[in-house]
Amino acid sequence: MSKIVKLDSVLNVRDFGGQGVSGGRIARGKLYRGAQLSTMSGRDRDTFSKWGVSLLVDMRYRSERARQKTELCDVFNPEILVMPSEHDLDGDNVLAPHEQFVLQELHTAADGARYMTGTYKERPHRPGFVSLLSQSFRRLSKGEDVLYVHCAAGKDRTGCFAAFLLMALGASADDVMEDYMRTQQAVELELFLGMIATKLEARYGRTYTPESLRPFLTVESEYLQYSLEAVGDMETYWHDTLGLNLQELDALRAHYIV
Repeated sequence: MSKIVKLDSVLNVRDFGGQGVSGGRIARGKLYRGAQLSTMSGRDRDTFSKWGVSLLVDMRYRSERARQKTELCDVFNPEILVMPSEHDLDGDNVLAPHEQFVLQELHTAADGARYMTGTYKERPHRPGFVSLLSQSFRRLSKGEDVLYVHCAAGKDRTGCFAAFLLMALGASADDVMEDYMRTQQAVELELFLGMIATKLEARYGRTYTPESLRPFLTVESEYLQYSLEAVGDMETYWHDTLGLNLQELDALRAHYIV
C-alpha cells in the first residue's frame, strides 16, 4: 500500500512504492508523488532533501509552471524534467486545457464528469504526455534516481504517470488502483471545495458551485480505468507508444524492485 506523507504546505504527497511484485517488492523511499511545490516551506525542502529526491518530473504546462514556480535552493536542487517545448503551450499566459475548460465549459457536475472521462481516455496517447513519460522512464531505467512526480493537484496527470510506472514494474491491477484512489484519503476534498469555488470565481469572474466542481476535483476508479483500457498491454505500450525497449524495462525493474 502506498504511504501518505503529511508535509507543511505540499498536498497529496505519498511514497507510492511497497507493492509486492514478481521478484520482490517495489522499493520504498524511491518513488514519491504529489502536488505542485510552489508553496514549499523550509521544512518541506528539508524533507525532500532528506529523502534524496534527485529527479522532479513536472507534468504541468508552461503557464502553470510560470504561475506557480518551483523554487529550488542549495538544500533541494534536483534535476527537473518538463514537457518538451514542441508539445507545450506557446506562452506563459496561455491557459492550460483543463483551465480553459473550467473557464468556458464547467457549469454542472455532469460537465466535469464528461471532461474527466474524455481526458482520461485521451491522455495515454497525447503527444506531450507520451513524450514526457518516455523521457522520464528512460531516465529512471538508467540509474537509481529518487523520484518526485507532480502536476498541479497531483491526482490526474500524476495519477496516470504513477499508475503506468507501477504497471511497468509489475504491480497488480488492484495495487495500481489502490494507489490512485489514495488521493481520497490524502486530501480532504470537502474542506477545500468552497475555498476553491471562491478562488475560481475571483480568477475567472464567474460563479462556481462546490457540487459542480466535485467530479473535476476528485478521483474515481472509472477515470483511471479508461486510461488503463487505452494503454492495454503495458509491454506493448512501452515499446510501441513510448518507444522504449525491453532492455530498458528490465533495467527499470532492476533499479526499483528489491
